[in-house]
Amino acid sequence: MSKAFALFCPLLVLVLVELSAAFSPMLHTSFSGLQSLQPRGTLLLRATTQKARTNTLQMQSRKALSDEEREQYREKLRQNMKEGTFGERGEFFVALQVFFTALVFVGPAFEESVQGPLGIVAGLALCATGLGLGYAGSMDLGSSMTPWPKPVSDNELQTTGSFGVARHPIYGGSILLGLGLSLLSHSFERLLFTIVLYIVMDLKAAKEEEWLAQVHPGYKEYQQHVPKLLPRDAIKVIELAKDIVKSKTA
Repeated sequence: MSKAFALFCPLLVLVLVELSAAFSPMLHTSFSGLQSLQPRGTLLLRATTQKARTNTLQMQSRKALSDEEREQYREKLRQNMKEGTFGERGEFFVALQVFFTALVFVGPAFEESVQGPLGIVAGLALCATGLGLGYAGSMDLGSSMTPWPKPVSDNELQTTGSFGVARHPIYGGSILLGLGLSLLSHSFERLLFTIVLYIVMDLKAAKEEEWLAQVHPGYKEYQQHVPKLLPRDAIKVIELAKDIVKSKTA
């Protein structure tokens, strides 16, 4: 158990450092509000209107699709997977991502039972946050969704919704889910695979951002205001969760 605890510490410290900033008022600044130096009243009105419009569109995109829309979405994903030249789209990172994600789920448990209510609550919270973040990210990405780090030719830059919480919400969701499963099962192996998965996701995201910066001139500024993988603003995460619930109940 001491060995497992010793290996739990690095990732726990990393996540705690990332999440601790969520309670700092200095970091609760909207990216859209930093894009101009207009008078405060005009800027606030424009930001509020834009946020309402964006939230409405994102909530509509997360609603249940019709059979025709679902088939169109699947066809677009198939086209995205075929786009580009094999070996030049970042397939190596995808292979590592799939491999270590699988190991996180099938890794044998270090201890058979869950010990203590705190571990259960923390594990369930991390799993729920990871699943929600990944789901919202895939829905917000829409037709730009692709397994490869190289963006599709008609890629549209997303900076709001789940992408206002983290630049790579799907990757971050996978990491939080892996950490939650590690806590619930007290699995040393799962934690080890989650650490490796974090490294793989970070490298894949870095390669992806090289291509995104070439396509989208405003990406550099976006990088300065939104964290890479793990959310730092707890308020934005809560707002995102509310939006997901609303889109499902509407």
